[in-house]
Amino acid sequence: MPSLRAIVRELNRIGGNINQIARAANTSVLQGRAVEPDLSVIHDARAAIESALAQLRGALDGNADYWETRR
Repeated sequence: MPSLRAIVRELNRIGGNINQIARAANTSVLQGRAVEPDLSVIHDARAAIESALAQLRGALDGNADYWETRR
């Protein structure tokens, strides 16, 4: 299972990409251009986020299981 640091790095990278997308869309709107989203990119980002969150949940569940057995 990937480390928590790797998961956090991936989520931060995705967050940075989403910020760039939003900034570009806002610039286009301010310049009067229509924004045509690339749905495949949005789909890929969503899949990456869901994967990272599943890994994070797994890591946290494993951590909780570890501490429950120590009682």
